[in-house]
Amino acid sequence: MRHLSAKTEMTINDSKATEDMGAKWGYEIALPVKVKAGKNSMWNFQAEPFFLKIDTSKDVNVYGGRLSVQKAY
Repeated sequence: MRHLSAKTEMTINDSKATEDMGAKWGYEIALPVKVKAGKNSMWNFQAEPFFLKIDTSKDVNVYGGRLSVQKAY
């Protein structure tokens, strides 16, 4: 994953701060687990925990998960 450069500008109490960020590299690791249930497998349950690193040059990580439920008609 690569995102392009961005410029961040913030104003608090008439003070302005600007940060110019160049292009950054990051990655995402996920492990999807899918279970089918019901008659003719009409229900699908999927849990997907993930680890996200947006900028490899900084020590900031994001942990989370997605949960989805689907029913076939």
